Amino acid sequence: EDALKFNPNDENLMFNMGLAQLQSGFIVHAELFFRKTLIKNSNHFLANKNLAEIMLDQGNFIEAEYYFNKTLMIDKNDSSVYESLSICLENQNKLGEALQFAQFAFHLSPSNPQYLNTIGMLYQKIGLYKKAEEAFRSAINISPKFYEAHNNLGTTLQNNHPNEAIQSFLKAKSSKILLPVVLYNLAVSYRQIGDSNSSQKSIKQSLELNPNQSDGYKVLGILQIDKGNFKGAIASLKKSI
Repeated sequence: EDALKFNPNDENLMFNMGLAQLQSGFIVHAELFFRKTLIKNSNHFLANKNLAEIMLDQGNFIEAEYYFNKTLMIDKNDSSVYESLSICLENQNKLGEALQFAQFAFHLSPSNPQYLNTIGMLYQKIGLYKKAEEAFRSAINISPKFYEAHNNLGTTLQNNHPNEAIQSFLKAKSSKILLPVVLYNLAVSYRQIGDSNSSQKSIKQSLELNPNQSDGYKVLGILQIDKGNFKGAIASLKKSI
């Protein structure tokens, strides 16, 4: 800050202050310094990119899209910008455009499984399930321990191939972060194949890890109805409301 007092027009000092604030977790201050940097130089690549990422994290998808597009005007070869822009567009329900930018990202970095995972999720949302399955399998081929892709593959297979979906979910269970979601998905698939005991065990484990999931209580309620436990079902379904 002292350096800025003597060099108030130095865009690089301004940017570095923003970067320091960002790394320290002072997001509001970081945003201010990045905006000031762009007043000095609207074509500052990293200021545009970092400001866009802050906007994305805040859920300000329209402004994030604007700054990511500015970033691409400066440098069209950063695959992460295409990926982030894809996320902005997806959250604005512009699924076709989002898919196009995710594919651009993968074209620039074909060894990155995350980009294939994003492509798969977009195909899923569009309703092209076979293409989604292919994308998730390709991501897993690149990174066999990419548990998010295993989980997403399971959700793609769930309706028509529940047994195969269960195998994907079991592989995804190794992820502690995803575990409540994976257990929920397992519960649904186990019920599809008639294994109510495994289904109930999975959904109870899921709710223990994350009790704030209404869909989980709905599944538990349905399972309790299946077993004739109507009192328990009513209690569970009330929690789902």
